Amino acid sequence: MMEKCNSIIRNNNLGDVVTMHGKVDRQEVFQSISSAHMMVLPTLKDANTTVVFEAMAHAVPTMCFDHCGMHDTIKKGSGIKIPIASYSQSVNNMALQLRRVANDRSILKKMAEQLLEDRKVYTWEHRMNTFEEYYKLAVTQFAKREINGRKKEN
Repeated sequence: MMEKCNSIIRNNNLGDVVTMHGKVDRQEVFQSISSAHMMVLPTLKDANTTVVFEAMAHAVPTMCFDHCGMHDTIKKGSGIKIPIASYSQSVNNMALQLRRVANDRSILKKMAEQLLEDRKVYTWEHRMNTFEEYYKLAVTQFAKREINGRKKEN
């Protein structure tokens, strides 16, 4: 799709603001993310991409549509979730938010600061504690379950 994207960029005179990088090495990806101010994820086809967590790791706020995993992952104050509407309304809503951030760069700073706190729930330590809590709950509920209206005998 690289040629199609480049064609859209040329046809809309976006060459000075959009750069297509193509396939790049992983270290270069991390360097790009760490130097970004915001990641914009204008897709409805991804449930919750790894790049959201990679951006979080670098304290880069994300703008995305409010759906699937991003609905729960992106917290208010540390990212921007665009409500899904008609195509034109969704594009207009995203453009409005991009203009808002472009006109007030302090918004990015506040989101990045909030993201430093919000991203803590996605650390492996926190996730392992959460998994352990759910495992214990499942074991407890299994031990209390009833079969055919009668208490299960252990």
